[in-house]
Amino acid sequence: MAILKHIIPIAIAALTASCYEDFTPKVDTQPVLCINALITAGETFDVHVSRTWRYDAPETDHSVNDANVIIYANGNPVGRDYIACQGDEIRIIVTSPTYGEAEATVTVPRAVQVDQPEWVTTVTSTWTGEDFGDGDSEWSAHFCHFTLDATLNVHDSADTPDYYRFSFDTYNDNDWSCDIIQGTLQYKQEPIFSEHIGQLESVMGAETDGFSLFSDRQFPGSRYPLHLQWREMSWMAHDTSEAIAPIGLRLSIASVSESYYKYALFCWHTYNGILIDLGDTGFGEPLWAYSNVSTGAGIVAAQAVTSCTIDLKDFITQTINHKSRQ
Repeated sequence: MAILKHIIPIAIAALTASCYEDFTPKVDTQPVLCINALITAGETFDVHVSRTWRYDAPETDHSVNDANVIIYANGNPVGRDYIACQGDEIRIIVTSPTYGEAEATVTVPRAVQVDQPEWVTTVTSTWTGEDFGDGDSEWSAHFCHFTLDATLNVHDSADTPDYYRFSFDTYNDNDWSCDIIQGTLQYKQEPIFSEHIGQLESVMGAETDGFSLFSDRQFPGSRYPLHLQWREMSWMAHDTSEAIAPIGLRLSIASVSESYYKYALFCWHTYNGILIDLGDTGFGEPLWAYSNVSTGAGIVAAQAVTSCTIDLKDFITQTINHKSRQ
């Protein structure tokens, strides 16, 4: 029976290997309208209209010059200056004498409650550089590398299935006296960022690779502590004679529509998963691109963003003072 271990792989290889030649299929398809829009609660929004084209078509202008766009909010027509509100049902209808009609509907989600983060820093190294300047005005600079661990509690509503996206960036109210580098977020440290990865993909080594969307199916109607860790963060204080102004990280949890989540999930599978490869080779079901537009082209998504901050001002000041006393 041991010979089967060698025969089976050879047989599979023979089945999947064949002669082939390039050909252009004669597919009689007409271009259709494509709608893309991201609607954020508390802001106006743009509707981008284009049309579909064959993948082998020459590069050309895909805009639609005769498109007529009508926007409804909760059943009432609104102008392009309309500010979306949480809970709004936004319906977009586009008509074109050339390419026909397309429409999509999305509900703007309600912002999620997020507690102020609890966090701790761990200094990995510090040093001081001397004699900066042009000779007439010399100064020293303090440098610090550190790790930041934070917990951000997300409070889910039990009414509906919900979807969320985590993002962050730095903020700095100092002019030139202090800089910060945000480091690298360790996505593997938070298991919920990988809840979309199936067993097969996990065995094949699939990783989150920056995917920070998640659903509430693990904590419907309750609180989830989001564990976040940044490594290789650093700051540099150029002039320690000046008081440090607010500086740190801005954390955001966006409640996103189902269309936003499903499209982002499709993009992850396209670039990081294996389901599309299996479908293309006949070893799995095809994974079609997601769209909530009536023509099957485009995404109309919505979000409501909740933000909070981690202010590192005191941490930097205390580190400088401690270094100066040494």
